[in-house]
Amino acid sequence: MKTMVKGLGAAAFAAVLVFALAVCEESGGSSSSSSPKDKVISIAAIQGVAVPVKDGTPVKTITENAQYSGTVIWDGNPVTFAADAVYTAAITLKPKTGYTLKGVTADFFTVAGATSVNNDVNSGVITAVFPSTDAIIIDSQAIQGVAVPAIGGTAVRNISYNAQYSGIVTWNDNPYTFADSTVYTATITLTPRTGYTLQGVPANFFTVAGATSVSNAANSGVITAVFPQTASKLPADKIEYYWVDQHGSLVTTSGGAAVIGAGDTLTITAQDTGYTDRQWYLNGVNTGLNGNTYRFSSAKNGNNIVSLVAEKNGMVYNTNISIAVKSKVTVTFDANGGSGTDSQTVLPGSSITLPSGSWYSNGKLTFSSWNTNSSGTGTSYSAGASYTVTGDVTFYAIWKNLLPSSPTNLIATRGSYGPAVLTWNAVSGATSYKVYYSIFPDGEYKLLADNITKTNYYSSIYLSGNATFNHDYSYKVTAINSYGESAMSNDARAW
Repeated sequence: MKTMVKGLGAAAFAAVLVFALAVCEESGGSSSSSSPKDKVISIAAIQGVAVPVKDGTPVKTITENAQYSGTVIWDGNPVTFAADAVYTAAITLKPKTGYTLKGVTADFFTVAGATSVNNDVNSGVITAVFPSTDAIIIDSQAIQGVAVPAIGGTAVRNISYNAQYSGIVTWNDNPYTFADSTVYTATITLTPRTGYTLQGVPANFFTVAGATSVSNAANSGVITAVFPQTASKLPADKIEYYWVDQHGSLVTTSGGAAVIGAGDTLTITAQDTGYTDRQWYLNGVNTGLNGNTYRFSSAKNGNNIVSLVAEKNGMVYNTNISIAVKSKVTVTFDANGGSGTDSQTVLPGSSITLPSGSWYSNGKLTFSSWNTNSSGTGTSYSAGASYTVTGDVTFYAIWKNLLPSSPTNLIATRGSYGPAVLTWNAVSGATSYKVYYSIFPDGEYKLLADNITKTNYYSSIYLSGNATFNHDYSYKVTAINSYGESAMSNDARAW
């Protein structure tokens, strides 16, 4: 899709500047520009600026009303509107006698069909951005691929493929897997595919199967879906089985020794039938229990001995089970500047698998690896690596920048006939470049040109008549790829 909103052309920029100055004078730029009796403009809706459509003719003036008239300049100065392009209109209002722009609030004015409309305080210069020409209003209502949260299920991060839009999913608390007894809310952000638009989509249009409520604002692809609370989960016991082996001895699953976390439960039960349990002892003290199953739990660290006396087929057997109770340790996964969090509580000596980190996000960065130091100078581990936990530990996400590098070695020289010639080194992965200019090296840089596919550019500032004769300018260049725009290059100065 052609994008026309990045900046006005040089001639249009100059024209807007002239009109802005004219409005400034009309709206209080000088003591004689308005009268104390003048009324503040109160008509917000600007009429006569139609939404651009393919092959349509751009209007040059608004529909005049009782309070103001106005002119319209379109970015790129099109004779007719192109297909599949986004256009921006710069509208400059002129108050009629008896009216003033002094007192008009920021973003006061409206333009029907525009995706955004902005104006400064006390200003009649309005910027209106319109949806793509020929765009079709999205009508695919059901959002697929967002399953109802269930205990232990993985939180999805993207919706299923849809021909009209793509979408990302974020969850409250940023879980990797869903916990028990929790109400989860998914925020789904849709991005229209080429040729489609969200403008015209009604409020609460979208649906998500299984959600208790789904809402979206009009003309918005941000959907909030609330799901039912996940089920309650009882703590799972660690089970120790016992039985009589071929040697006539009473044995257990773990060979007579087990380790559990403080507060956890170890259930000791028969592997098969036919047992008569005569007595259970804990640390030499008769528990008074004689059932087929014994459940041990302690919140206190230490070693304990469970003694079992059992009878089977007329024979009496006994054995001891050593149970070590240890405090659990916490493994934390830190987003390290991004969003998302997760942690695990395990016994010391446990082996864990480091997760992929796919539930984290960090703007234009992508997950690279885990590290024991937030700066990346500790021990590095790849996603999916095995790690033996010996104590509390934090793994920090290490991010890789997906944006292109800044262009280097920008050089500006004056050409033979006036315009500056800019050259710079190519940036790996860049699909295009943008050129910016400023009167002063440390001043504000304004967009001069974009969609440049070569590593050179002939500055048109001098030829366009927008620059002062014999005035030198500073230039900077940025690189573009599918993830966005790089930081600016070094500055270069030329006439």
